[in-house]
Amino acid sequence: MERAVMVEREQGDDSEEGVVLRRPFSYIIRSCWYIVLASILVCACLGLILSFVKSPTYESSSVLYVTSGADDNAQSAYQGSLASQQRVSSYVKLVGSDSILSLAVGRAGSGLAVDEARESIRATTEPGTVLLTVIGSGKSPEAAAALSNGVANAMVEYVSELERPSDDGSPLAKLTVVSEAVPNGDPVSPNTRLYCVIGAAIGLVLGGAVVVVRNRLDNKLRDRSQATDVTGVPVLVEVPEDISVSDGLGVDFSTGSSLVSESYRKLRASLDFLGFDGSARSILITSAVPGEGKTSTAVNLAKVIAESGSSVVLVDADMRRPAVARRLGLTSEIGLSDCLRGEIDWDHALQKPLPGSSLQVIAGGQCPPNPSELLASERARGFFTKLEERFEYVIVDSPPVIPVVDAALLSRICDSVLLVARVGKVKIAELDAAIEELAAADSQPRGLVLNGVMPGEGAYSYEYGSPSKVRA
Repeated sequence: MERAVMVEREQGDDSEEGVVLRRPFSYIIRSCWYIVLASILVCACLGLILSFVKSPTYESSSVLYVTSGADDNAQSAYQGSLASQQRVSSYVKLVGSDSILSLAVGRAGSGLAVDEARESIRATTEPGTVLLTVIGSGKSPEAAAALSNGVANAMVEYVSELERPSDDGSPLAKLTVVSEAVPNGDPVSPNTRLYCVIGAAIGLVLGGAVVVVRNRLDNKLRDRSQATDVTGVPVLVEVPEDISVSDGLGVDFSTGSSLVSESYRKLRASLDFLGFDGSARSILITSAVPGEGKTSTAVNLAKVIAESGSSVVLVDADMRRPAVARRLGLTSEIGLSDCLRGEIDWDHALQKPLPGSSLQVIAGGQCPPNPSELLASERARGFFTKLEERFEYVIVDSPPVIPVVDAALLSRICDSVLLVARVGKVKIAELDAAIEELAAADSQPRGLVLNGVMPGEGAYSYEYGSPSKVRA
């Protein structure tokens, strides 16, 4: 089976850090949408808070009409209108001059400095018109109106003097206040809605950046679809996180249904679809790295197979760190290492952990100095062949694939390999490396067992059973 590999290595980099997972965009959105949503909500709330904290600003405007020349005939009126339109753009700039502001501030008695007044006043005009609008702002509606009217009146007086000819004749242009500024109680700033929209936009950008960085740096296995995409191996079952399994106590299949027990029963049913030939069914249980729950999987799978009435033997082939005997309360004094050294026959190493059960166990025995050499021997192959002749199922717990070669050696002996992967622990690079190590031994995992899946995150949830032991 070809793997749908989505793991790429940076050119010239064979290290684990050089492995980059190319996740589908749909996966990124599905798995990280809450980060973007939370960022949008937080930033929008900050914008709302800022709008409440910031002091309000009010505006008020007065309108002036610009006239030029005399209106004694149509021609003069037309020329005067053109002159007014030309002058009004200059008057816009004149509003912010020191002369106008000094005169306006002095008469208003507001206590503002000229520079402060300049920041609080502005003028606008529309092309083709002779109207000049003076807009004043302040911390209160009254202050804004007073500043606008003060500047408008100062403009009327100053322009009258500015446009008066040297012969003391009539001014060539004048300003007339046609609309005085009145206090407006609606603040123009802060705009609460605008602050929230800007905050939400900033949150969207920040959330998107966090998702991109998180996706780039996150190199751990997260869910079922990702496991299948990376390995090309079908996921047979997702085992929920459970206190008893995590503590090494195993699953009690005699107490009825639970999320975990049903997941192992599903795994048992899936074995029929692994493509066995004949009656020999030796299954190697391994993982990429330590701590993924391979021993728990081997113990519970053996127990649930025995529950169905099939004869099964569980072999602890992890002779470096044997744990099966301790999990089941058996002796570890004799076991596989003794059988492979020829010190005892395999049937003398069998132990029965559960009365009335068809499950039997061969512990790891004393830790030998050369476990790899023992597993690579012809005696090891003959040992497992005899077990396959005696039992319907042979479940083999092996060391992890990456640290030592033991699992690769055992994969050549056993009929099938199940690879255990713990969600949130194993890295994509490690899982990819484990697949490559097994492929180098001419072996391909028949299925994946995902451990540590939080309840509700799996492909489906069970309708029956008590999840009381499931860790929240």
